[in-house]
Amino acid sequence: MKNLLVALDLSDIDKSLLKYTEYLTTILPIKKVFFVHNIKKHEITDLFKEQLEDIDIEQIISDELDDFIGDNFNSSVEYETMISEDQYTESLISYIVSKYSIDSVVLGNKNSDQSAGVLPSKLVRLLKCQILWVPQMYDPKIDKIWIGTDFSNSSLRAFEMGYSIQKKSKATVEGIHVYNLPMHFSPYLPTDKIKVKVQDATKKRSAKFKKKLSFSTKINLVAGRDANVANVMNDMIRSKDVDLLIVSDKGNSSFSPFFIGSVTEELMNQNIDIPIMIVKKQPNA
Repeated sequence: MKNLLVALDLSDIDKSLLKYTEYLTTILPIKKVFFVHNIKKHEITDLFKEQLEDIDIEQIISDELDDFIGDNFNSSVEYETMISEDQYTESLISYIVSKYSIDSVVLGNKNSDQSAGVLPSKLVRLLKCQILWVPQMYDPKIDKIWIGTDFSNSSLRAFEMGYSIQKKSKATVEGIHVYNLPMHFSPYLPTDKIKVKVQDATKKRSAKFKKKLSFSTKINLVAGRDANVANVMNDMIRSKDVDLLIVSDKGNSSFSPFFIGSVTEELMNQNIDIPIMIVKKQPNA
């Protein structure tokens, strides 16, 4: 978490991204922040080609962005503002991540917009760094971290990331695992017997997984009753005052480097009102 890229689009959520990034610089050893805005000039010029013929739109937006960042980002950490005109924002971000050794990309979570999840989903597949998906918020803090796990080796990375943040922020860290009770077997098996067997098996898996961790932590085991796992996690997060959810980009079912774990993808489509960090496998890991 030394180099951060913050994607800005001149929308209302930008102020939240700046405030959250400013907060991160106070609790994490961040050395530099890259604020990036992509001007899709071709979309503008197609409509207003004549009106913009003598206007340097790039300079105007660059000045506007510099003023906005200066007014809303009060941190001693070094930062750089980058303006580009790329047809594909995901390719631009991927290039900057690679060139400047970016550790994490901060994106705005605008799930009220039906198209908001397209770019983050592409970037989760494309990038080789962490993605921090931040909703519009007014009081950034990290006092309680929850880590989603399916007990896979991939989710171990999420716990290590949570532990590294906990050491700097002094937050509490807990895991959450949502398991389904296969109630469709209830016509053939007693419901109580199903519950006991699944609970016992889940507790054993949890205990085995916890032995792999480099630190001791509680893992909350929640019965989902065939419900959508992301929905259950969202409800739990809201009721337990969680400040940050960390998940791996892949789970037990992953079979391709371009595959996002189904729960992670479902979470990205939820109206979750806390930041979500999606942990990726690093190239040298």
